[in-house]
Parts: sequence; structure tokens; C-alpha cells
Amino acid sequence: MLPKKFTIKELQKEENKVLLKNLILQIRKDAQMSGLEFNLNKYSTVEILIEFLHKFLSELIQKDYTSFANFLYRIDVSEKEIVKINETSLETTVNRINELILRKEWQKVWFRSRNL
Repeated sequence: MLPKKFTIKELQKEENKVLLKNLILQIRKDAQMSGLEFNLNKYSTVEILIEFLHKFLSELIQKDYTSFANFLYRIDVSEKEIVKINETSLETTVNRINELILRKEWQKVWFRSRNL
């Protein structure tokens, strides 16, 4: 059963290594469908994924906000959740958006893995 609250610890569990790989591939696919390049090795660790996604999002927000918005739309991140982020620092905002993206993409790969 999908955990009610997504956590990074869940991603780090040994039994979720295949799902982590699929998570990276799903993010890459959604980025490509948005016209973006997300060139992270599918065998990366959770920590590397989080760091890479953070840098990726920071650059998008600062340089190409339209592509950033399209990427979030493609992933289906809730607009309500984005609006709830009431932070003044870019760093904290990106961290929260990073969590929302990981949660949404994790749901996709988790459900897909159960329906095979």
C-alpha cells in the first residue's frame, strides 16, 4: 500500500531501488515531454536525485519560468499545493516544490508497479 505521507526514507529503502530507477526515468520522461533535458543517470542515489532536481528547478525558475510552469503542469502538481508554499526564500520554495514533484512522480511509478 502506498504510504499516506511520502518520505525520503521510503525512497531509500532497499526494496524500492527499482522504483527509484523508475522514478528517475519518469521525471526524465516528463521533462522531455515538456521540452526540457533532465540528464540524471537512472542508477543515481536518492541524495543525488534530490540535489540534481533542486538545481534543475532553481535554474528553471530563474531562467525560464514558463518551462517551469509547463513542467509542473505535465507532472500534475496541484496548483493548490504550490499556492500553499508561502516562503520568501527561493531555496526553501524549491525544496518544497522538489518534495511535491517527488511525491507525485513516486505515486505514478508506485501505482504502475502494482498494476503490472
